[in-house]
Amino acid sequence: MIDSDVLHKNIAALQNRNSRLADELLKQPAGTAYTGYTVSKNGLKIPILANGFPTNSLYNPDKEAALQISEIADKAFVFFAGIGAGFHIELFLRQHPQSNCIIFENTLSDYYSVCTLIDLSFILGNSRVTVLTIRDCSNPDWLAHLYVPSIDGDFHVVYLRPWKEYYRDVVPKLESYITKALKSISADYSVQAHFGKIWYRNIVRNLKNASVSQSAFPEPDTDTQAVVIAAGPSLEEALPLLHAQRANITVFSTDTAYPVLFHSGILPDYLVSIDAQSVSAMHIACGLSSAVTVILDLCANPVIGDYAVHAGCKVIFAANSHPLAQYAARTLGLPGINSGAGTVTFSAIDAAYSMGFTSVHCIGADFAYRKGKAYSRGTYFDEKLLGSSYRLFTDETFWTTLLFRSEVSRIPEDGSITYTTELLRRYADSCRSYRLDSRWSTNDFHRFNFSSFLQNYIHELKKALLCEHDKMDFPASLLPLLAWYTKKEKSRDQQHEMQTVINLALDLIEGYTEVL
Repeated sequence: MIDSDVLHKNIAALQNRNSRLADELLKQPAGTAYTGYTVSKNGLKIPILANGFPTNSLYNPDKEAALQISEIADKAFVFFAGIGAGFHIELFLRQHPQSNCIIFENTLSDYYSVCTLIDLSFILGNSRVTVLTIRDCSNPDWLAHLYVPSIDGDFHVVYLRPWKEYYRDVVPKLESYITKALKSISADYSVQAHFGKIWYRNIVRNLKNASVSQSAFPEPDTDTQAVVIAAGPSLEEALPLLHAQRANITVFSTDTAYPVLFHSGILPDYLVSIDAQSVSAMHIACGLSSAVTVILDLCANPVIGDYAVHAGCKVIFAANSHPLAQYAARTLGLPGINSGAGTVTFSAIDAAYSMGFTSVHCIGADFAYRKGKAYSRGTYFDEKLLGSSYRLFTDETFWTTLLFRSEVSRIPEDGSITYTTELLRRYADSCRSYRLDSRWSTNDFHRFNFSSFLQNYIHELKKALLCEHDKMDFPASLLPLLAWYTKKEKSRDQQHEMQTVINLALDLIEGYTEVL
């Protein structure tokens, strides 16, 4: 029961915005899910599934569509599982002109079949609609580039009930993909909402420093063994070996481990820091030698960069995945650093491989509270506690609070107890599964005109102030800052939020530079 006119109309609508998908759809064989259509009491075409059930109400499909989306807020992102006649999807697009959605069918063949039955041109031709299948949803980051909580609002899944029953074997897999993707996005968004403002401020300050202090391309002896030093309890046991092998290895120290090495008489070749918080500067309070090269994530505490430059250190400013850092890297040419795992150990591993090392050995990367200890002796925590402990808040109180701030797993080990957490296990898994994205090149290392870069960036922000914003044209460089603002203010006026965040960005630039 193929209606060629309807098919061509649907393909033409899709062709205007995704010609590749439209061409691919035409090559599909007819799917088995949709076998034909019937007509509702009010004269509307309703697809029939292979089990004989209609996808929509045969009595009043318009009323049914209104009920399906009745509880969706003005600002929302919807995953429509099952298209059917598309009444609920079209109504959503008309009633929510600023919202985006995903339409889902199990296979492209199912899309082809329904496109031969029902006129879906309004939906398929809409730029706010993304077409997906189960194969698309199996990709790890399938949802991250489509759904931005600070702009899109709450996430909803809307099933066509007959479709869900027909695909009862597929739905569990689909729901697991959605749950996993949302969990990842939620974790990332929570971090953005917490650090969005401080990241933005740090990047602006670090870019200013990088314009005059960026080191040349590092040329380590890659025939030596690269060793990343973390600050886990096992570092104490490894210090004698590090002393004995120091001449034969290239040492990448995490910022937390640096004071342990410093007080042990071991000078690392590289010091890596990614922490945005001001307290991270305490790791280098013991002093920096000019022989150490400091590798600083653009989001990291700029005080470390200031101190390193003052101490005569070489400093490498590297761009992580923050959209402003990526914007700067594309515009100016900067080396990259992978800080997505959230642990500086991972970033130090990445820096070593990015320089050309083919093997990296880790010391102190326990990712567990071994024998009830959180860190090696000699970190800045020891000095902090030495001056702040008192009878009612001893160092034992501090460490116990740190260890048990989240749910722990208890592991008997060598007559003592080791504790671990879900977060620490994720850190460990990330380091074990590390894969290099790309090596650094000499093109990534050069001085640049910060004033010229910032003037152009400010011009783009001021130009954006004049626009009516939606997801497509809001400056991507401000998305983490927007996440921070929306959590802080909880406004329902999206336009006001976006305008305010752009002005906030301009104020932050003015506060930390002399360009405006």
